[in-house]
Amino acid sequence: MTLRHLRIFCAVCQHGSMSAAAQALFMTQPSVSQAIRELEAHCGTPLFERLGKRLPLTPAGEALYPRACAMLDEFDDLERDLAQSGQRQQLRIGANLTVGNALLQRYLNRLEALYPHAEIQVYVSRSSELMERLERNQLDLALTEQLGGWPDYLQYPFHEDRIVAVAHPEHPIFRSLPATAAQLAGQRLLLRERGAGVREQFERLMAQGGYACRPYWESISNTVLIHAAERQEGVAVLAWELVREALESSPDRLREVPVTGLDFHRQLVLVLHRKKYRSVMIQAMAEIVLGRRL
Repeated sequence: MTLRHLRIFCAVCQHGSMSAAAQALFMTQPSVSQAIRELEAHCGTPLFERLGKRLPLTPAGEALYPRACAMLDEFDDLERDLAQSGQRQQLRIGANLTVGNALLQRYLNRLEALYPHAEIQVYVSRSSELMERLERNQLDLALTEQLGGWPDYLQYPFHEDRIVAVAHPEHPIFRSLPATAAQLAGQRLLLRERGAGVREQFERLMAQGGYACRPYWESISNTVLIHAAERQEGVAVLAWELVREALESSPDRLREVPVTGLDFHRQLVLVLHRKKYRSVMIQAMAEIVLGRRL
């Protein structure tokens, strides 16, 4: 039993004869008759009484008719919804705090200029949360730092960033520059929360040198950590893009601490599942961010 069989059956019921149903469906009468015979064979019982030109329904036909109509209506609704969904311009973007604060708006401005009626949703969080949402198909793509341990995801570099240590100019760490990793590890460190990309990369680099990092302050807010550093609470470790404005606008309250022996550079990447369908909106965002289509 197929949707074709049900559609022909309902047409015969609605038009009262196989010839009228055939005309409405743009089919031949023998084709309609054959489909009804196949359906009856599948059901194991007649669906129509053959009383001359009249085709009244049998009890089995009367039971099937309303349910068949309901199934066809639901299927037709589904087809319409899928067609509309395919035409709808939608994009769900994830961004880490660096991208969300410093870079994303310029990309969105260009995307919205190209697709002014598109439905765009943005979710800004730490990289671990973004990857969880990609796994649950709650995001189409993410803009975050380069990640390890995600073999099912493609990562396309689009911007080079770096981690910086910053402190008040009168902080003791400035007495001997450049600072070493050991000196940095011995400070009161102002760090992002666990799961934040900048925190994970910093701790990984320090651990490679044998240094453990215990935060004095820990926060999800870059602004809180910047203000704490300005008040000489300790040394903040943050992404350059997020602290650059504070360094440039308030050099008397905040300075970068040069650190030797550590490569604090990192790549920001566009991430999406390798099997993700490349919709028009995904391709448009990729072209804006990467300068090319995927």
